[in-house]
Amino acid sequence: MFVVALLEAVCRPIASFGAELEGYGGRSGNNEQAMKRPTVLVIVAWIFIVQGIAAIVPMVRALLVDKNLNIDLDIFGLWIGAGLLRGQLSSRKWALFMLRLGLVFGAIGFLAIVLSPSMPQINVFHQSFGFLSRGYLALTLAVTLIGTIWQLRVLQRPDVREFFDDSLNSKRRSLVGDSG
Repeated sequence: MFVVALLEAVCRPIASFGAELEGYGGRSGNNEQAMKRPTVLVIVAWIFIVQGIAAIVPMVRALLVDKNLNIDLDIFGLWIGAGLLRGQLSSRKWALFMLRLGLVFGAIGFLAIVLSPSMPQINVFHQSFGFLSRGYLALTLAVTLIGTIWQLRVLQRPDVREFFDDSLNSKRRSLVGDSG
């Protein structure tokens, strides 16, 4: 029963997302602001959404197989990504917070890899896949950190900030309210 409620809470925002975009002019092009949505913002939003979807698998597995409650903060990427596509200022703030938090933990992880005297063991879904060289793991983490920095830079670009401007958002909300 809990799993059904969880899946419904996750799937409902994704399923209704296309209809919500129409109200903002995303598909029909009625709203001038929606047409100015930067492509890089769409990419960042979908990265958040995919990370949110990827967080569901280990959470459900832990609940059903291991009988443990596993909370992965990446699940919030579903709502953050959808909010970024809608131009919600709060979603941009949450995205910036999550990316900065990722940088902090990534830097700590990078230091742990460099300073660790032994080779790290790789576990996926509590299954051991052996050991991985520190160089490869450091390279993977470095690429991830570069991607995180890129996402931060995208969300701080002037054209992306303009998309989240409060005055434009209130105008957009009034347009949606008039058409609904």
